[in-house]
Amino acid sequence: MDDEFKTYLEAFGAVCVEGPRGCGKTWFSLNNSKSAFMITDPKNNFMNRRLAEVDINIIFEGERPHLIDEWQDIPEIWDATKSMVDDSDGSGQFILTGSSTPNIKGIRHSGAGRIGVLKLRTMSLYESGDSSGKISLKGMFDDEFDTTMTGEISLKKLIELTVRGGWPQLIDKPIEASALAVRGYVDRMIDDAARLDDITRDRNKLLMAFRSLSRHESTLAHASKITADILDSENDGSTEFNKSLSITDKTMREYVDVFNRLFLIENQFAFSLNPKSGLRVGKMPKRPLQIHPWR
Repeated sequence: MDDEFKTYLEAFGAVCVEGPRGCGKTWFSLNNSKSAFMITDPKNNFMNRRLAEVDINIIFEGERPHLIDEWQDIPEIWDATKSMVDDSDGSGQFILTGSSTPNIKGIRHSGAGRIGVLKLRTMSLYESGDSSGKISLKGMFDDEFDTTMTGEISLKKLIELTVRGGWPQLIDKPIEASALAVRGYVDRMIDDAARLDDITRDRNKLLMAFRSLSRHESTLAHASKITADILDSENDGSTEFNKSLSITDKTMREYVDVFNRLFLIENQFAFSLNPKSGLRVGKMPKRPLQIHPWR
């Protein structure tokens, strides 16, 4: 992503690096910045957060490009960054990182033309050293494709890579530790989803919805299909149960939106080589999970 990131810094006054927790946003951004203000730094009883809430201007002090980490904890930072960019001359002034997309409430400006948004994902198999990279989609489109023998492919190894995912901190961990870490990651993210924006949501329903999305990995499953999964899996046939569950398609669409905002899933829109094809417009997006390395 380094080359693409440099282009974004040249094009915009500020760049917001988004992505799931633990994918390497802070490390990546620190390596491309000259100073930093860490909102969630626990030193002195989270002094940085309290300073930012008292005087938001203090977070912009430092040599540029200047990193502001986990900006979404204080959503007003977005509008303040836009204003700072307007008042300054030049591109590549600030770098923001965020592990969730805050509610639009309290944000007055979209940042269009001032703040570019770059999505960072978990590591690919090539980045983690598990693939040679001899064959790539880019190479195929650039007509640089050569037939290559893959050698023996171990099913056990493929399963382990799937379980481990592309998390930087798990690259050298034993598979047992990786499996435990990923399971714990999902549990904590479901907890975050249950209280995002200080709205209380049913944790069990969120977990069932996420399991259904996992079952329909990269398919065109509609919200009603996911709702039906939950009702089918838990329904004991009693009317009393159906009333207590009371999950609707509208609620499910809200859950899917929450998962999107936490970068647990990502919409993958239909593609056609023909730019005028209705396929690009009319089809529902697929929703790949963001916790696997297959990209």
